[in-house]
Amino acid sequence: MADEFTISQAEQRATAMVKRIWDNYSALQDILRPHERTIQRRWTKWNERKREMALQSAWGEPIPLEHRPDVALMRYQWIKLKGRTVDPDPRKRSHFMWPNINKEDLLKTEPLLLMLNARGRNPPSIFASADRLSIQFGVGCKAFQATGYTVAPVSKWNMKFSGRDTPDSYAKLVSWEDDEDENPERRRRLHQDFHPVPGLWVLEIQARVYQFLVDMCKLILHDLPTDTNSLRTLATEPEPPLPTANAEGDAGATSLMVSSYEATYHLPARIDIRRLQDLVEAKFAESEDVLMALCEDPGFFIYKALEMYEHRPEHLLDSDGERLTALALPGAPEMLIKDSIEHMLRYHMSDVELWRISLERVKQFADSIMKYSKNDEIELDPESGNPTDLDLEYSYCSLLSHLSTHIQKETKIAGIALKGSPLFRRRARAEADGNGSFKVSIDFDKLTEREGQIVFAFHNMVMPVDRRAMDIHVSVEQFERAAQTNEGRELVTSFLAQQFSGISIMTECLRQMQLFQPYHNLFQLSFRSRDGWENESAKISARSHEVVSPLWNFRLSETAKKIGTALTKMKYPVDKQPSRKKVDDMRAAEKVLASFWDEVFSQLREKGLVRSRIKVLYETRQPEQTPEWTEPLKAKRQGSSSTSTPKIPGSTYADQREDQTGKFTPAHTKVKVKTRPSQPAATAENRDNGDNGDNRGNRDNDGDPSDTTSEGPKLSDQVDKRTSKVVSALWVVEGGSQVPGQIPWTEFLHAMYRIGFGVEKLPASIWQFTPGPTIVGHLTAARPIIFHQPHPETSHSLLIMRRVGKRLEKSMAWKPRCSVGRGIS
Repeated sequence: MADEFTISQAEQRATAMVKRIWDNYSALQDILRPHERTIQRRWTKWNERKREMALQSAWGEPIPLEHRPDVALMRYQWIKLKGRTVDPDPRKRSHFMWPNINKEDLLKTEPLLLMLNARGRNPPSIFASADRLSIQFGVGCKAFQATGYTVAPVSKWNMKFSGRDTPDSYAKLVSWEDDEDENPERRRRLHQDFHPVPGLWVLEIQARVYQFLVDMCKLILHDLPTDTNSLRTLATEPEPPLPTANAEGDAGATSLMVSSYEATYHLPARIDIRRLQDLVEAKFAESEDVLMALCEDPGFFIYKALEMYEHRPEHLLDSDGERLTALALPGAPEMLIKDSIEHMLRYHMSDVELWRISLERVKQFADSIMKYSKNDEIELDPESGNPTDLDLEYSYCSLLSHLSTHIQKETKIAGIALKGSPLFRRRARAEADGNGSFKVSIDFDKLTEREGQIVFAFHNMVMPVDRRAMDIHVSVEQFERAAQTNEGRELVTSFLAQQFSGISIMTECLRQMQLFQPYHNLFQLSFRSRDGWENESAKISARSHEVVSPLWNFRLSETAKKIGTALTKMKYPVDKQPSRKKVDDMRAAEKVLASFWDEVFSQLREKGLVRSRIKVLYETRQPEQTPEWTEPLKAKRQGSSSTSTPKIPGSTYADQREDQTGKFTPAHTKVKVKTRPSQPAATAENRDNGDNGDNRGNRDNDGDPSDTTSEGPKLSDQVDKRTSKVVSALWVVEGGSQVPGQIPWTEFLHAMYRIGFGVEKLPASIWQFTPGPTIVGHLTAARPIIFHQPHPETSHSLLIMRRVGKRLEKSMAWKPRCSVGRGIS
């Protein structure tokens, strides 16, 4: 047990560390003023070996290898002890005290340079709260018990950091009796001031970090004088631009994971209301699109139902390596498919409403805070206490409560999906408990390092009791890092990645809200301090529960289950070369899907659940309707004119036509394309593919005086062959031919970037595409949209690409026309 210490001992330790901090801070400022650009240039040129030697020399003791060594240490211990947790080894205290000092991160180019810039050009007080938060996991793991000052009779003293930017005032210890602030206890609870023990931890962190940074500068500038007198004779150079690993490559993509780890080494971030709203709006739109696709597209319905079935935990083997009774009995697989269809339907219907409520509450919060916003900056005085605007407090707490409840549902569902994944089928065994649940045991001895990382991350997401103060965003980050490796991509199926996507979006939303400091703590404290706050909190949760619970508990009729099960056994060969048999199969599947949803909506009406977004879905759905088959027309001679023809719904074949009787006729495709084709006659479809009938756009003759086609506004003046190939998979390219095969995800990213979207990688398989200025200027409905990267494959089939194109067309009221080498309109 640690020895107790007096307040005078605490002041003595604090004074010594404050002197070290400010001496090194001053030295770091003196070095960066003339030499920061030189340091950036040299560090960028150094190879990994040279960087490692410098880091090791400056830090002194061995530097941990892995990102977040504190989490890695507990993961190894958890696996070694087969799922049990114990207090960490006291000899590994530095892993928890400085989790951001590790070779995996610092050997990269950007982190050290960002840390130098941030710590050298901003006072230490700016980083006090972030440094305190960085050791939260270590505190939860009891890594600091034997530090020499963890037990102390100094509870009614505060250590002050905020706004203290001189050596004499920084980290000053003040008793509550002598504190000029009216409520020093409140300031501590809001993390504006610190208890002396965490305050000393912060000083210990900063003292060593500043010394490390100064030593690194001297090693990098080994041939230049770095003493104070010499440095102060040099002219101050302009501050160089900050390095970043984002926006590399021809797709101009950024990554949330890269931004997050870079932010760890830079200035503490602030809440971004616009980003919060964009994330939730894009996820809500995706949830609606998925449910609509289940209503309209038999192929998508079959795919999602069987995907749900394949990830049921009933597929696990028992301890003897035999199939569980749930699947071994006659007729059991069909019963499981029925349950999977019901579960799929309940999940996606409730998901739409949950994200609708999330979006409403985000907008309510955004509207409440707009009165404090000026030039995209939130102007609230953190020293003024609680603002009198109770609407802002209520909207914030409502959103926080909803997201916190929502994420519990998502983690529970993701945990079930993980148990049915290929990873668990290899490393886990299950025993039925007789109540419809399974007790799953993992063979920890056979887990590979990457498997252990995934299992540990999911365990900390699904089992909050064992999380030990590790924020869920840390678990999300650990899962993301594991899933990006080659082995991780093989372990994480597309279904699991998409289940995880909802968690990742909510986690980022919660992280953004935690950045709203000190009001994140202030609003919750104020809300809980009022009489009757428990009843008010219950009312907030009840509003969501009243809408979502009936959908989540919805039970399909046996008739609907039978129809849905029959549909999963049918074929919907929309991505195959058409024939009479295939067209008949497609028409039959469409008829069965329509019957299924007629039965479902009949049940929903009886229960009064056709409301809100479900009502919109019911009124606007447009089921696929494949025209009847007729024998092909004879092929026209080479050089004869032809007109563009409609395609069957969702088909990946461009040259199919429908006659006046509504029957489907495939056209022969072996027609030689001229090097400079004449412009086809305009059809109704061509006219509609512009800017919703607004054809006031530019004329582009591409050097051909005979080409006088009127087009809509240009979104891109030039389209390369790579973009044209992707666009032809999404829609139809004028003068082009249908592209066979699959579309690599990297090509899709390139095309979206060239069309005019901002591209950002979010956690799991999610990518967000934000319309740039060119698109926003022409499309009033333009808004961010998210798509899922293929997983574990690296390419999308044309069938999926057409679904992507349909979502873009529907969500933005836009179906572009593209001509190779000319542009997109």
